[in-house]
Amino acid sequence: MLSLKGLTNASVVILNNTFTNISTHGPLIYVEDSTSEIDTAVVIARNVFSLILTYRGPAVLQIKRSFSNMLVPIVRSFYGLSSEERYARAGGGILILNNSFSMIAPCPYVVSNSLIVIMVNEINFLNSYITDILKTIT
Repeated sequence: MLSLKGLTNASVVILNNTFTNISTHGPLIYVEDSTSEIDTAVVIARNVFSLILTYRGPAVLQIKRSFSNMLVPIVRSFYGLSSEERYARAGGGILILNNSFSMIAPCPYVVSNSLIVIMVNEINFLNSYITDILKTIT
């Protein structure tokens, strides 16, 4: 399993590989940016994925991005955007192209299995931050 976490303005390129006869407890490839660092480019191209068994989660790829409305770079770049526009921008920079998938078997007891999952999570610190301040002054 390839697990990349805490990335900041990185480039992840997985190109021309063969992944075969693999059994994992989670996704074969997991990519997670640092919170509010949503500029990592991810390219997964011309790979062969075959005979893969997973026991939970997506079988091949999971990409997770989280952003907060409290962190200055995000506020500046997301100012005035709707929730849908913020999620679309945070979900960009991902290219999955010309891969071959065959004989991918998820665990039959887990409903949430799929080949690829891309998650964008908005963390709202503002409400809890204001609540904590109000508790200290009242």
